[in-house]
Amino acid sequence: MKNFQDVAVAFLFMISVAFCLDVTTPQTEVTTEGSVSDTREVVIHNHIACARDDENIKECPQYSYDFPRRYQTQDYIRVTKPIPTMIFGTVCSWVDLVPGNMAGTWFSYATTEHINSLAVFWQGDGKIDFQINDHGYYPPFRVAGNRTIHLCLSFWVADGRARVYVDGEFFLQIPFDPVDSIKGGGILILGQEQDSYGGGFNASQAYSGSISNFMLWDRPLTDPEILDIARECKCPQNHVLDLNHKHLYLNGAVSGNVLRKCPNME
Repeated sequence: MKNFQDVAVAFLFMISVAFCLDVTTPQTEVTTEGSVSDTREVVIHNHIACARDDENIKECPQYSYDFPRRYQTQDYIRVTKPIPTMIFGTVCSWVDLVPGNMAGTWFSYATTEHINSLAVFWQGDGKIDFQINDHGYYPPFRVAGNRTIHLCLSFWVADGRARVYVDGEFFLQIPFDPVDSIKGGGILILGQEQDSYGGGFNASQAYSGSISNFMLWDRPLTDPEILDIARECKCPQNHVLDLNHKHLYLNGAVSGNVLRKCPNME
């Protein structure tokens, strides 16, 4: 029955792209403790349906999600696609912070061994908090809360270094204590910071704004590749994860859209 439902959802999504329709798909909702509750309808609005064939170039996957509420623990995305063990990697997305709101969690990846296996969130003054295997690092970097930025984080865990890119340009390097790896098979949450495995959210760390074209690679991207993502909306292939709605549980008031172009090209 589940296989039939998956096929039906995929068929409806293809029909929506062909005929400029919206799709309403059933998604299983997950509680903050990681248990499964009742299903609800998640509407994915299709904004690329009428693109001409000659515009069908290899661009970044166009998925955007809005987190409309502040100070709550119900709004988040849980990724259902398995995350591999990584010794290096790159995370990128467009981040649209709500003006005046300089706190919130970009993403939080937890394993049973390390709750903060890999996490990035903003403190109240907008300063970034970078967590790897339960150790926190606080680089001298703040983001402006009145515009959309493209943010990338590349990391080499055995070397103990990470590089931050803003709008395609290298911004700073973060040194940290080397670790063997970031273990796979954990739980990846967007919009809330995990203080326990799959839950333990704190309302003050909730993200409010939009996250677009979130992607994960299990290798460090080169400087030209990151620049192409931010400037040209061209993404390297063989990524581990994008935010295709088939790989997600949307909880609370989070809503999703399929965009026509990258945020900087709208």
